[in-house]
Parts: sequence; structure tokens; C-alpha cells
Amino acid sequence: MPDQSLTATQAQVDGRLGHGGLVIVVGPSGAGKDSLIEGYKAKAAGHSMLMFVRRLITRPAEAGHEDHEAISYTELEKKIENGDVALSWGAHNLLYALPKSVDSHIASGGVAIANGSRRIIPHALAKYQHTLVIHITAPVEVLAHRLAQRGRETEEDIANRLRRAEMTFGSAPNVTTIENVSSLDVGVALFEQAIETFIKGLSQDR
Repeated sequence: MPDQSLTATQAQVDGRLGHGGLVIVVGPSGAGKDSLIEGYKAKAAGHSMLMFVRRLITRPAEAGHEDHEAISYTELEKKIENGDVALSWGAHNLLYALPKSVDSHIASGGVAIANGSRRIIPHALAKYQHTLVIHITAPVEVLAHRLAQRGRETEEDIANRLRRAEMTFGSAPNVTTIENVSSLDVGVALFEQAIETFIKGLSQDR
């Protein structure tokens, strides 16, 4: 159980927020990030140390397949300007953010797991003492097939997403790459192993 007595300020270590940690799940569209997160969430039910982050996104609540908090562009811009979110970024003509509750959960010793973006990794590393990047990937032909199957994008959208799939995110000290080309059970098991190793490392640092 995370220690609720610590505040974000008290948990500052070398200018960064410490005690717990952030897991950022990144990778191209079609790699299966949501499936692995949801699969692990079902296995980890009742694990009080874990927070599965519900993102703020400037799109209607019924759009897409992700359970998110819908918010207007203006409202989210104001939250970002006032420092009322943990991290934020723009993609696909939308604004995304992780809620401020992520910081208090990490300060209390918990682990927050969030579907993120490669572009926020440097900001996360600068803000949090303990960050794990889980990079979900798959061959381009697999990504193309999955994107076509889900039927949410035009051919032009798919082409743009496949081009972004080739983006790199530079160096990060703690990265686990999962090539998600096997069964869901195999992918979730690898995802679970990465997080359990991360949690063990946090315990050893305390």
C-alpha cells in the first residue's frame, strides 16, 4: 500500500519526484498498447500499489476505444498552463494529458501506468526519479494489417501513422521493448514481467 502521508514536495529527490515511479507505455498505432495494458490490468486487479491512468483527451468520450476523460481544447490548455496536469503532449490534432493525481500517487510510493507518447519521455525523465519505458512494437506489415482491420482510419491516416512508427525516442536509462506479434497472453506476460522487475528495483532503492 502506498504511503499516503508523503506529499509530492516531500518526495522530491535531486529535484525530481521520487519514492514511486511512472511506467510510460509507448509505441506506434497498431502495436497493441491498449490490449496489453488492459490485459495486465485484469491480472493485477486489487494491486493497491498500481494506478492505471485515465488520460485527459480533447475528443468526445464515446470516440475511440479508450476509457478517457473528455475535455475541451480550451479547458485542457488552461490546465496545462496552470500546472494542473502531470504531463501533456499533442498528437493527431488532439491534446493529451496525464492527471495531476499521477504525481501524488508516485509521491506516496505507488506506480502509475500510462499510455503515453515517445515525445514526452525526456520530460518524464526530467520530472520523475524512477521511470520505466515499455516500448510496444511490431513489424510494419503487422501494424498496417491491424490498422486496416480496426477500420478507424483512412488510408491516408494509416500511411501517416506508419511513417510515425519509424520514429525513435533517443536514449532512456530504463527501456523494455516488447515485440507484440504473439498471442495476447504472451504479450501480457512480458508486460507483467517488465513491471514486476521495475517494482522490485524500486523496493531495493528504498
